[in-house]
Amino acid sequence: MSRITMTDEWHNDFINGIFINKSRILKCIGIIITKEGVIFDDVCMIATYNTYDNDDPEKCEMDEVVLSKEFPGYPEELSYLSYKEFLNLIEHGLEVAISRFGETEKEEILNELEKATNVLLKNFQ
Repeated sequence: MSRITMTDEWHNDFINGIFINKSRILKCIGIIITKEGVIFDDVCMIATYNTYDNDDPEKCEMDEVVLSKEFPGYPEELSYLSYKEFLNLIEHGLEVAISRFGETEKEEILNELEKATNVLLKNFQ
């Protein structure tokens, strides 16, 4: 099955749409740690291997996440990323979003990001 990867602009718009508050940022980072997908709202979802049934044609590989965006009346848009690419996207989104938070919240977010980075490093050793 061919995997779709959208443009950098699409990815940036997607992550900026999710990064509207600390809770959503932490859920996004937590996907790397837990390998469990998250539904953010009626439009955006990030799915993992465990999200899909075995016979689902959209099922991703074990080392991938699927970014899903679907507006009513329009076809669903999917983008398949490796966990490393997903981490890079989160880091890029945080470059913009982190300035909106106080020091305590920034520290909490960055600690979770460090945990996620360590999980990925352990998986690739």
